[in-house]
Amino acid sequence: MDKKDYINGLLKHDREVIAAIYKNYAPSIQQLVVKKGGTVADARDVFQDALMIIYHKASGTNFELTSQFHTFLYSISRFVWDRKRKKMGNNTVTIPEDDRYISEED
Repeated sequence: MDKKDYINGLLKHDREVIAAIYKNYAPSIQQLVVKKGGTVADARDVFQDALMIIYHKASGTNFELTSQFHTFLYSISRFVWDRKRKKMGNNTVTIPEDDRYISEED
């Protein structure tokens, strides 16, 4: 299959093409995410999100894939994972010393 087959298969919701995308490319995306501190579940989410982004981009007018499909998928996945990691990192809460709960007995 070439890159046009993958894009057209995504746009037509072709199960065989989508299965081929998962089989051929999910392992490398999983390796990317796990290598950058994520879990296998994170990698699945990133892969799914990346495919949705590709689907929406390909649905638009004047879309032309100028790179290999894997290169496009990989770069989008890397971007998606970096964004998710930043969001996860911003969820920490710090409590200043003077705002701590003080227990007072009656």
